[in-house]
Amino acid sequence: MRYGDPALNALQDRAQSGNPGLAQSAARLRAAQAAVGGARAPLLPQLGISASSQRAQAAPGAGPVNSQSLGVSASWEIDLWGRVAGMVDAAQANAQASSADLAAARLSLQALVAQSYFALRTAEAQQQMLQATLAAYDDRRTLTRNRVQAGVASPSDADQAESQYQSTRAQWLE
Repeated sequence: MRYGDPALNALQDRAQSGNPGLAQSAARLRAAQAAVGGARAPLLPQLGISASSQRAQAAPGAGPVNSQSLGVSASWEIDLWGRVAGMVDAAQANAQASSADLAAARLSLQALVAQSYFALRTAEAQQQMLQATLAAYDDRRTLTRNRVQAGVASPSDADQAESQYQSTRAQWLE
């Protein structure tokens, strides 16, 4: 998820790289993918090699007899009833579900980071706007006081300007 904001992009990357929940989801996906390979194994021919060596006394007084044997075996199971194919299908479905879980976890984390980031930026903008408003009300308050002293405004105008300033100041201090 990219918003064209380098700070947000960096936060998104940091959140993903350091998140243990995502690491667990990725590990589950790797395990599920490995299980697919394991489920497919019975579909392949099985080869075996065996070797043995034995030394024994054949008869009393006779010399020892050495015997060696080497064996090779091959087998292949035909999946007539679809048992192995069903196991492969189940393992693939599990891997797809793990992949979807990982994607959902990533998206959820990105959304949470983006929401938090935008909330912070909104609060900062509101704070700046409130500061600008407070400065404008302070200027208005000073101007109204000067007008009261010059006799062109009433004291109630000065009271109103003071009230607006103090109300805005209270919001800013919250």
